[in-house]
Amino acid sequence: RRRLLWLILSSVAALLPNAPAMAQTASVLITPVITPDYSRDRNVSVRERFYPDYSPLGIDLGGFTASPSLKISPSFSDNIYRDNNRRVSDFYVVLEPYIALRSNWSNHRTLFEAGGDIERFATQTLRNQNGWYLHNSTRLDATSDLNITLDGRVGRSYESPYSEDAARNQVVPSSYLRKSASIKGVYGGGRTRLTGSVEYSDYAFSPVRFANGFTRDQAYRDRSIVRTTALGEYALSPSIAAYGELVYDRTHYSAPAPGGG
Repeated sequence: RRRLLWLILSSVAALLPNAPAMAQTASVLITPVITPDYSRDRNVSVRERFYPDYSPLGIDLGGFTASPSLKISPSFSDNIYRDNNRRVSDFYVVLEPYIALRSNWSNHRTLFEAGGDIERFATQTLRNQNGWYLHNSTRLDATSDLNITLDGRVGRSYESPYSEDAARNQVVPSSYLRKSASIKGVYGGGRTRLTGSVEYSDYAFSPVRFANGFTRDQAYRDRSIVRTTALGEYALSPSIAAYGELVYDRTHYSAPAPGGG
């Protein structure tokens, strides 16, 4: 099944203060390629400012800097299956290993990342998760006003049990393998910034198992997405910018939904 989606946002005036991106509190399956973020270093509070003196130094490798880290979070839940008819409590630990390799070049830039999102339960081992990802982003500085970024990512992620698309009362968490590649060009001169990108993403979902032992295949959710985005921004003042965005999506599902074509 193929689905075609057009989204057109006309030029509007919007307040765009230069605030840092906030961490997401919910899992997003399809993330935007381009977000309006015309940075002009105005309207930034003291708490929101970036302080490089407090950042980890990393490991100097000549032209690169390596930044490894490991986050360990022990936790407890009195209802790990999110099922009030079958409440089960358990201790578990979340491990988040991460390593980044960043270039220190005067021109161009490349970043290699690898990370994990691993959960281990004390008794309910069916809830164990083995999330991971590999990512590379390379920026080529064509001129002082124009740069091109090539981006590639592959990884396995787990859906939030509160997601609208996730199956209810699942014992084994729903996961999907995502592979994506994109190219983005940015031109900035004076008060104007123009951005264009093309992205391809592929999602393959794993089967889910329920409390009654039934296993359901999720191949009907497998999809590939091609998305083209164009964004234009013009700074009217240090605090106000007008922008217009055009997005074209084409989604292809590998199999029909159960009970339908």
